[in-house]
Amino acid sequence: MEDTLTIEVPDGLSEEVLKELESTISGLEPVKKVGHSSGDRGLDPASIMLWMELIGGALTVATTAVPLIEKIVGMFRTKKISGVKISMPDGTEVSVDDCTSDDIKKLISNNKE
Repeated sequence: MEDTLTIEVPDGLSEEVLKELESTISGLEPVKKVGHSSGDRGLDPASIMLWMELIGGALTVATTAVPLIEKIVGMFRTKKISGVKISMPDGTEVSVDDCTSDDIKKLISNNKE
């Protein structure tokens, strides 16, 4: 069974930046597949959703999940893209703008329960 994370990014990112983000994320372990959909699919018309399918069980192993999410957070911060939220399969989320390593650990811990 695969785990899926979603990343909500603000509308207005160019297709080039989206493709670059997808490419970078797809190279991370344990990412299996990455894609995006625009807000016109009914969620939030002012955002774009990136999604990533992970190898099964990856989100339940803190030594795998925490570094993955930290890399993704770092990637968005380096590119100075704000307003980004990462959501777990259970609906819990963390804001990339102000999350800490402890917030990420808590997010992963909550997902295992």
